[in-house]
Amino acid sequence: MSIREFRRLSRAQRRQIIDAIDDPLTQRVLRAAFLGPGKRSWVQVALMIGGDNTPNTVCQIAHRGLNLVTFDPENNERETQTPTPPLGKSAPPTRSRGGPPPRPTSSRRHTRRAF
Repeated sequence: MSIREFRRLSRAQRRQIIDAIDDPLTQRVLRAAFLGPGKRSWVQVALMIGGDNTPNTVCQIAHRGLNLVTFDPENNERETQTPTPPLGKSAPPTRSRGGPPPRPTSSRRHTRRAF
């Protein structure tokens, strides 16, 4: 579902879809962007979410969250799809906090040398 299609749904339908999403960060982004008073820009949503999230980041989170949802407005039925890796490929390994692994420290590195 696209952002434009999601905006056209009623507030109750949007809330129903957001509640069906498992990821709490995605839920927070979608609630901030689409359930608050008036329209908010992605800059405003990023500032509300905090945590060094940029406007592009929160926009991508919203797009990915809504791409997993299909909604039939005539029947008020929603279906969430779980992302599956392509056949023959495994998911890439993930790191806990991103960035390079910590360097091993040695006791000699920080000692003062006497000349």
